[in-house]
Amino acid sequence: MLIGPKVFLPCRMMLIAWALAFAAQVSAIGIADLSSKETASGLKEALTKGADRFEYVYKFAISDASRLQAEYEKAVAEGAKVGN
Repeated sequence: MLIGPKVFLPCRMMLIAWALAFAAQVSAIGIADLSSKETASGLKEALTKGADRFEYVYKFAISDASRLQAEYEKAVAEGAKVGN
């Protein structure tokens, strides 16, 4: 089912109006308005999220490396069987 132009245009205009209103609200809050507690909390959250993401990527890389090593050793062993 396609949305007709009579429905799509007003929806698009509402979305643009909402985005502009939201952007105005966000820009009203500046760095000077942040307290040191809020700043420390935000920094802690960012560092924690970054550490969590790094841990996930590290674990994925290790598991992938182990899998690739096993596949390589299997290929080498099969190559040695064929070569003999």
